[in-house]
Amino acid sequence: MRKKLKLPQEIVDMIVDHTQAPWPHSRTLKALGLVSRAWYKRTRVYLFHELNFSGDSTPIRWTTLRFKPLQDNPSLGYHVKTLNLESMTHQWFNDWPDLIPVLPLLTALTTLRIVSTLMEDIDWELLLPEWRIALYELMQMASPQITSLRLDGIVNIDITQIAHYSHLDNLILQNIVLSSDTSLQDGAPFPLPPLPSSQPSNSRSLRSLHVSACGEALAFLLSARNNGGSLDLSQITKLTLGTFQFDDSGDSEDESDDPFIEMDKPWMSLLDLCSQNIRTYRVIQEVPSICMYISRFHSSVLDLKRFPNLVDFSIALDLTGFAKDDVFPTPQVVAAFDALSKSSHPISLSTIKIEFKIPDAIPSFYPYVCRETFWGKLDEVLARPAFAQLKELCMDFYFGNNFLFDEDWPTTEIVILAKMPLLQQKGIMKLDVE
Repeated sequence: MRKKLKLPQEIVDMIVDHTQAPWPHSRTLKALGLVSRAWYKRTRVYLFHELNFSGDSTPIRWTTLRFKPLQDNPSLGYHVKTLNLESMTHQWFNDWPDLIPVLPLLTALTTLRIVSTLMEDIDWELLLPEWRIALYELMQMASPQITSLRLDGIVNIDITQIAHYSHLDNLILQNIVLSSDTSLQDGAPFPLPPLPSSQPSNSRSLRSLHVSACGEALAFLLSARNNGGSLDLSQITKLTLGTFQFDDSGDSEDESDDPFIEMDKPWMSLLDLCSQNIRTYRVIQEVPSICMYISRFHSSVLDLKRFPNLVDFSIALDLTGFAKDDVFPTPQVVAAFDALSKSSHPISLSTIKIEFKIPDAIPSFYPYVCRETFWGKLDEVLARPAFAQLKELCMDFYFGNNFLFDEDWPTTEIVILAKMPLLQQKGIMKLDVE
């Protein structure tokens, strides 16, 4: 009788770990999980690590592949670390209440993302009460473990609970409108109610923050710091800003009836609080789908002098609204570096990345490069002794579906490099195209 070969569990784990890299190959992992119980124990760590919902797809398939096993074996919920609810609408949630019982099984969740569709926000008040309760309870139940939270495209939401999330490392708030319960327009709901005494303390300081079109939510969290909230925004080291909803007009109009509170005032308050600690700063230029005019960056967006310990800076420029006007939003970028070079404190900037999103409406990028003086000005400024610590300038060009750029790019690249001889001589330039 042939003796069965039994591998040590450590060897089995190493094989499964190697198979899943760089991310789970589901078919292979499922096949390995059928070998024996020893193999199954390790594969489920990866197979159930991340659950992805999409409002664009039918959840019947997810129920079969993910939720039914979870319901049949609730202990699998412990392996779910990331829950993505993307391209969602409130109607999608309301059409599938059968999925609510799965949420309490996710007891070890560390990452939660709730993202709406591009065309329609999630109206929290239109969710079924069962869904609102389930999602709030999910965040409260898993709150000691949740380190990354993203809320995007949600209106009429109460974020009081987030003000108590002292355990977060990463927070993303985009396109958020508060409910009347937490609206600062009706009087701040302070002091905040304390956390339940049964909730364990796992306090740390938030390290990464991404904000966009969430002025009132940001103002609320800043105000909550001194009114019973425990989310610490003062120790952020990585900051990302989307530039939508900044008031650049200088007008002081009454906004009491406008739910979309401008970003500039809470943003300035945030900088006063944490700019000294920022080491990584990213700016994403957000252009509305209907761009009737060219708007400048708010003065605070590119005030790099406020970040004395800045090491990595990147900016994504969307040129969609600029094609017909034959101008680039780049003079402010050069001016920002010029002002920084004249600051009194040493400059620690090591890497700079500038991304260009080129619209299909531009038939050829080459003429723009030839006419634009940005390249030469940037070369002169960044070659100054003040930027002695600069190790890399990376410029990425995203051309979308315009195949004509494939023909233009070799010549365009030569022109850009010819206009930036000082940085090219230093060997720190890197150009890439997608």
